[in-house]
Amino acid sequence: MDLRRKASLVVLLLTLSLMLALMGLSDRALLRGFLDVEAGNVRDRMVSLSTVLHRETAMLGASVRDYAIWDETSGYLEGTNSAYPKVHISDSTFDQTDGFFLFDTNAAPRITLARSAQGAPAEAAPEEVAAAALLAGEALESSHGVATRRSVRNDRLVLSAACAVRPTDGEGPPRGVLVQTRSFGVADLDSLLLSVDLQISMHPPDGRGSADLAEAAARLSNRTPTLSMPRDDNTIAGYLLLTGETGEAEGILRVKATRALVSHGRRSLQVFLVTLVATCAIFGIPAAWLVDRLVRTGLAQREGEERFRAVTESARDAIFAVREDRIVSWNRGARRMFGHEGGEILGRSPALLFPPEPGGAVPEGLNAVRAPATDPMLGVPREVRAVRKNGQEFPAEVSVGTWNSAEGEFRSVILRDITDRRNDEAALRASETKYRIISEHTSDWELWTAPDGRLLYSSPSCEQITGRPARAFLDDPDLLRRIVHPEDLAVYDGHCGRADTGDRGGEIEFRIVHRDGNIRWLAHTCLRVYDDEGANLGIRASNRDVSARRKAEEERTRLEEQVRNTQKLESLGVLTGGIAHDFNNLLVGILGNVEMALDADLPPEVRESLAGVRSAGTRAADLVRQMLAYSGRTTVALRPIDAAETLRASAPLMRAAISHRIVLDLDLPRGLPPVQADPAQLRQIAMNLIVNAAEAIGEKTGTVRVGMEAVDAGPGFFAGACPSGDLDPGPYVALQVSDDGPGIPDDVVPKIFDPFFTTKFTGRGLGLPVVQGIVRAHRGAIRIRTASGHGTTVIVYLPVCAVAAPPRQDTAAPAEAAAWKGSGLALVIDDEPLVRDVATRMISRLGFDVITASDGVEGLRAFRERADAIRVVVLDLTMPRMDGEATLKEIRALRTDVPVILASGFSELDVAQVGQNDPRVFFLQKPFRLPLLTERLRRALDAAPAA
Repeated sequence: MDLRRKASLVVLLLTLSLMLALMGLSDRALLRGFLDVEAGNVRDRMVSLSTVLHRETAMLGASVRDYAIWDETSGYLEGTNSAYPKVHISDSTFDQTDGFFLFDTNAAPRITLARSAQGAPAEAAPEEVAAAALLAGEALESSHGVATRRSVRNDRLVLSAACAVRPTDGEGPPRGVLVQTRSFGVADLDSLLLSVDLQISMHPPDGRGSADLAEAAARLSNRTPTLSMPRDDNTIAGYLLLTGETGEAEGILRVKATRALVSHGRRSLQVFLVTLVATCAIFGIPAAWLVDRLVRTGLAQREGEERFRAVTESARDAIFAVREDRIVSWNRGARRMFGHEGGEILGRSPALLFPPEPGGAVPEGLNAVRAPATDPMLGVPREVRAVRKNGQEFPAEVSVGTWNSAEGEFRSVILRDITDRRNDEAALRASETKYRIISEHTSDWELWTAPDGRLLYSSPSCEQITGRPARAFLDDPDLLRRIVHPEDLAVYDGHCGRADTGDRGGEIEFRIVHRDGNIRWLAHTCLRVYDDEGANLGIRASNRDVSARRKAEEERTRLEEQVRNTQKLESLGVLTGGIAHDFNNLLVGILGNVEMALDADLPPEVRESLAGVRSAGTRAADLVRQMLAYSGRTTVALRPIDAAETLRASAPLMRAAISHRIVLDLDLPRGLPPVQADPAQLRQIAMNLIVNAAEAIGEKTGTVRVGMEAVDAGPGFFAGACPSGDLDPGPYVALQVSDDGPGIPDDVVPKIFDPFFTTKFTGRGLGLPVVQGIVRAHRGAIRIRTASGHGTTVIVYLPVCAVAAPPRQDTAAPAEAAAWKGSGLALVIDDEPLVRDVATRMISRLGFDVITASDGVEGLRAFRERADAIRVVVLDLTMPRMDGEATLKEIRALRTDVPVILASGFSELDVAQVGQNDPRVFFLQKPFRLPLLTERLRRALDAAPAA
């Protein structure tokens, strides 16, 4: 009080001089002072409004996180909780929220609700859904899965927050994104400011509309988000820049003082001057009151500072302030937590408080302290790592706020040590783990139902059997019935129906649908339980997972079916071999007659036609050999071959195997290293893959591409291939067959190598299994690359061999021996008249006398009659009554030195066991030509004397 009295006395003594000075001052200068005071008041209101909006954003973000980590929200996105919108989103959800949006991981909307005029949930407008979808996409791309935004839409300030949806345990990738919005109109912002003398309006960020808005738009920025200035001579206006997540301006919020300050100040000055002149004696009273107000204000400010200092010093949390990346205040809690005294920490960078990240990255805590003023995460607590003075790291929760003063921008940091909380959480998890181990000891799913139908208990093993926790069955009594397979509902209801009031016993088996969509078989038994007095206690039920037993039974059935199909395939092989045998006999007649006709003196045009017939017959012979390889009637003979050259020779056959609407594009480069393979089996691999590719394209036009290249397989190269277990690294030749069909569905890919599995109506399901067997026998591997809508590529890897491939020889045309002639008697035994006729003519042309027989029985009769005169026997392997092998044994019993030439459409390896390494037995591949027959006869007779 003494200070106020002394100030009043000084003011009173100087009244006269002050009056003269005031008379000389411009009233406009004094009014400018009033405007500056009011501008400061408006600026403080703008800062308060910015703080309130940050707080509202933080509250909205907390609400979104609570919903996002809720298992029910994750369950709805996974399709296991369809009642989620009806049960968990009610009118109360929209008490503090104007929009509720749920998106999947592709930002596709699943729930789009907004507050209706009556306050109840309603379908959101398209523009609201689009804005929420953009924010959801930003959250999915964010490393934290969080995104917020402030925007101006339809003259309303809209706060939006998004968070990635995960289960409560936080494990696994995001299931989707939850977005919530809250909007404020002018009336809402008025209520937030709690002022009756301010007028609020929202404007676009470019400042269109008035000169003061244009000036504000030019002066506002992320570094200066608030501004106050005289709007004209009578009003003061404050401006707040609204920015989005990326810092781009979304709008300008204007707060205008509604009092006419200039007019009011001018009238006050006039009255003041008149009063001052008239009553100079009492001028000191208002001056003293003014001084008293100033003194009170100063005292109140100092008292508030002392109170704030007392609060911060008594807090257990670390509270400190940062300006220009330097610590400017440090409370007692910070000293206890970090170990730094105020004198050694003030003026230093806050980076000292956070441990460095690997790779030199900026620590998360330091990022929070240095975040720009427009960061929507300011004020939102986040967990970081901090470090004490002694180097000990500890988990902490930090919250950062910001304010502006005459000295610049300050950051207030509140940091809490959460070590104890983390330890408590770890102890709780350990306790839960022990309980889970004990509760999951039994593998059977036990249920206890009350007499009124309520489920009283469900053992934890139900989650292993059904994929759903026990709590789900307790909360929803009808859940068990809903997961029963629809085809087994009648069996389940007949045994466990609610209408049944008697004692239920016995065992039934039914299927349920696991949460992951798989089918499980349960063996179910239940029994009504009574106490000692006969009172009904309910029903005890036990469910055992018998899926493995059922699967074994199904596998046994499948194997039996596989055996039947294998028998059918063997029958098909026999049929194919018979057709090939008859066709070979026909080709003998065709090629033999053409060969002998070409030796005659014929016109050039006739010779050209006959040469065409011989070429076609040779290709037909190759076709027969490939048919035998496909039917499995030939032996695998591995030898160094040029794989590309082998397939180039089979190109006509491959083109003939597919529709004319499909283009076969062959890219078989020359110069590839040789591979150890059977040419016939290699052709079968290519044929099966090409036919599969063509069938995948279907009735449409398309292209099947066949290519080859050399690859160098390093360690791990065959990961994901089939098989991939024991293949050696090194050089391989890769055969690629691609199509532009629809691709293989993901659920079909694991089954494509299963025998007899097919997706085609008329398919046998043997194409890829046969290819897999051949590739395995060649010590190779297969890789499948497919994508829906982008076709399929099958890659076969065959190991490179060190021995070079021999040059391709025409087995049907050995070296000509036209000059060679023989003599004596030859016996031809063959059941096909055409073959006997051609062989007789060819052998006769070489100088022999020929006798023939139509089968083994007749041939033995002829051999007995002229055994001493016969020099050579040409014997067919496949004949009725007595085949070639039995006939050979009988001939050897009669005479051991006679040379025998075995003629067959099968390969030499397939018939090698017939001769049993007899040096006097030779092989003649059907269909044969005269040069090949000549060479075989010469070799047989040359070896006869040695025998």
